[in-house]
Amino acid sequence: MPDIDNAYVKKLRDHFTKLWLPAHGNWQTWHEVYDQKHTIQYAAPANVRKLSIARSKISVMNDILIADKPKVTRKPVKEGKVHEDKADKVENWGKALLAHVMLTGAAIPPFRSGGTFLSLLGYATGVARWDDKVWDANAVKKVARGPGLHKRQEEAAREQAKAFPFVIEFPHPARILLPHQERRPSVGIEIASMYAFQVEQMLDAQGLDASDVHADPFTAMEVVSYWDEKKKGLFVAGQEAEIRDNGYGIVPFTHGFSGFGHEHMPTAGYTNSYGAAVAGSAGPAPEDMAVGLLAGVTDSILALDEMNTALTHLVQLATYTQYFTNENAEELARKMADAGYGGFIHVDGDPARALQPTQIPQMGAWVSEQINRLYRDIDDGTFQGAIAGQSSPNVPTATGQAMQVGQIFLKFGMPLRQLGLMAGELLGFFLRPYDSPAW
Repeated sequence: MPDIDNAYVKKLRDHFTKLWLPAHGNWQTWHEVYDQKHTIQYAAPANVRKLSIARSKISVMNDILIADKPKVTRKPVKEGKVHEDKADKVENWGKALLAHVMLTGAAIPPFRSGGTFLSLLGYATGVARWDDKVWDANAVKKVARGPGLHKRQEEAAREQAKAFPFVIEFPHPARILLPHQERRPSVGIEIASMYAFQVEQMLDAQGLDASDVHADPFTAMEVVSYWDEKKKGLFVAGQEAEIRDNGYGIVPFTHGFSGFGHEHMPTAGYTNSYGAAVAGSAGPAPEDMAVGLLAGVTDSILALDEMNTALTHLVQLATYTQYFTNENAEELARKMADAGYGGFIHVDGDPARALQPTQIPQMGAWVSEQINRLYRDIDDGTFQGAIAGQSSPNVPTATGQAMQVGQIFLKFGMPLRQLGLMAGELLGFFLRPYDSPAW
């Protein structure tokens, strides 16, 4: 194992960044479509009109992935009522922790974020943290000496028992760099941006020296956390803040893929994610595995937005007709405005030549056929609207609708299991002894 220092972590980060770069490029595309920031082809003076179909698809999938009442199962390690009771306590504790995580903490519920990333990007990363501000292992010992010491120590012990220092987060996967082919990562790097005053608070809470943070309180600083099974490191603005032993011997990150991807066929001259040409594949690359729901339908979504933009413009032209005239255009526009609906307008020349409306092209049935074709392609590449309560004219019976919904749920089986597996691993991290927390 090499020495863990700033140079090594930077080198490993560069390696992971290059490895994940093609996947990150895909994510950027899907984010733009989801956030309706993608570019479409159109001609002025039309205004861009984008539909919410991408966001709607991801939201529906996320609703299916996230359970309001999570189920936690713990098998007894041995036979006997004592072990069964212990397993029951762990189950209740796990349910309470997940319920607490869903209702408190981050502005966006963590598992909601995890489900969104798994649906949109085809990949999600979770992290287990220990909140140093909430838990102080030495709280009872720190009680000031003096009259009523024993009572105050008991009160401190009760408050400590009620503390909930467990934090579960699902950061954006682009900020978490992990070896993609390891089910349980052996090493992980997290990249965050924090204000200088937040960095000082973090270092103080961990008992680290914050005197080197001389920036303006609202200066953004990059914070890099490194974890492997033996060491953990913290680096602020490119400088080492701490490197110490990892007391638990685990990397507190978990990750999961949607299951929509596949390994590309190895061919001669195949270029892997490292940018190197190889004779054959070394296994699936991150971009092969991290495949989101929109991967195969982005072209149809863009085409649908282009048609919606064009048709909206035609409707506006038909409703708010533009006129061509050989009269004084400004004067004629004023006369038309003054006359209002059903009014009379005086023109000096031939009225038939004085006002010529914009010619609106007639659209045939092929336009609606093309729109329907695009909608079908998007549904075929994602899922049918029945899952969101929409009825289909092609499936007129309730039995048919139920069969269609059941078929759609099969598509979500793998991401649903992946999210559950990540939740179980995060809970497992917290089940380790925490009298001397390592995070």
